Amino acid sequence: MLARPTARSSLNFYTEQLEQGLVDYIHYYNHNRIKLKLKGLSPAQYRTQPLST
Repeated sequence: MLARPTARSSLNFYTEQLEQGLVDYIHYYNHNRIKLKLKGLSPAQYRTQPLST
């Protein structure tokens, strides 16, 4: 007989999904999102550019 999922195991599953979704979004926001104010670069690309003197 198959065991029924408990409320706790379901909550753990959804918490893990939420956490992974947040990690994925933060990575996208910092590394893939193009920002026109940053000359069309992502924030990570902009931060790694050498400073103009």
